[in-house]
Amino acid sequence: MWLDKEPSMIPVLTIQQTRDVEAEADALGYAYARMMQDAGSAVAEVVAECAAQYVPSAPRLTLLIGSGNNGGDGLVAAAKLVSLLPGAQVRCLMLSRREDDPLVEAASAAGVFFAYAEDDNDGRVIRQMVGSADIVVDALFGFGVRLPIRDTAQKILRFTRQALNERATARRARPVNDPTQHGQIERPPKQWVIAVDCPSGLDCDTGALDKSTIPADWTVTFIAAKPGHLTFPGAGVVGRLMVAPLDMPDGVKALKRPSMTLIDHETARELLPVRPLDGHKGSFGRILVVSGSADMPGAAGLAAKAAYRAGGGWVAVATDPRTAVVLQPSLSEAVWLPQEAETLTERLASFDAVLMGPGLGQSTDTAALIDALLSTDSPTDWVIDADALNHLAQHPDRLANLPKNSVLTPHPAEMGR
Repeated sequence: MWLDKEPSMIPVLTIQQTRDVEAEADALGYAYARMMQDAGSAVAEVVAECAAQYVPSAPRLTLLIGSGNNGGDGLVAAAKLVSLLPGAQVRCLMLSRREDDPLVEAASAAGVFFAYAEDDNDGRVIRQMVGSADIVVDALFGFGVRLPIRDTAQKILRFTRQALNERATARRARPVNDPTQHGQIERPPKQWVIAVDCPSGLDCDTGALDKSTIPADWTVTFIAAKPGHLTFPGAGVVGRLMVAPLDMPDGVKALKRPSMTLIDHETARELLPVRPLDGHKGSFGRILVVSGSADMPGAAGLAAKAAYRAGGGWVAVATDPRTAVVLQPSLSEAVWLPQEAETLTERLASFDAVLMGPGLGQSTDTAALIDALLSTDSPTDWVIDADALNHLAQHPDRLANLPKNSVLTPHPAEMGR
């Protein structure tokens, strides 16, 4: 993520909430036209950063420009890229003609080349412009797109995907460049796709995708992340998500309390407690992992390693003897306990947290163990997963008796049960 200030929570706004924020900002003096200039400048900065990292010199840029505000952001970016990247070829492929548009005039005056999809019936121009580009900027549709995409827009996306796939196929056909081999055809460099606001064809509220959507390597969105950026299948085509906050006025109330927020890497790092220099394993929590069985020994190993990687200092693994023998060589720091209700209930109060469920199986003995542990009066925090959840699904009356600070981690099938 990219923020203008210190690490903080990134708001997540729906399409309507974003429109409300923009309208409120406009009313407070941050005009729509200025928002577009700032958004286009943010896109240009990301494209220039991508070119500096991955394109040796004289990058060839193709921007796909839609008829709405998303296309306006792309036009602003195109004009700015001429000065940001001296020597670059900046080309715009227009979905439709934007008559008397000052943004088109400004880009044209800066030296941007224009082509129009309506003049390209067989897609030859689109395929050439996209196929020869080092960086493709997708500024066709923003968050307001309605699926499915049809007509000229669908044609542009289809021909764009075709050109990108042909370039990728050519790279795979020539995986290495050997300058000592006479007559070798040079391997084409990787192409980069940068989406403006969202990959065209992504529903920013639901994460639904049009079949013609172009997957992006980077997505530059504005003001806030959108639910569709984070919800699959849409999240799978966003690539690296970057949030440009723009210059929102402090008085925009719709940004004060978003219904959802996203934690970025910097914020997560800030939230981690500093470890004292004189700390030891007892300083960082005692964790009990009740996991694994003869049929699924790996579950216990993965769970115990996760406990250590999450910061736990002292980890005990309660599992069956055969699993313990298998895992001990790779988990030399762990303490091993028998998977017996009497032993574990006696020691439960000495642990700060318990993870129970992965790979336990669903035998009668396992059910008795789960019931015994969950009925123990202990201040310990619990994470309940996998087969422990399956047991609770069969006995929903026991949900009411879960320890106060329990965390349940079902995957979709377990949630359904």
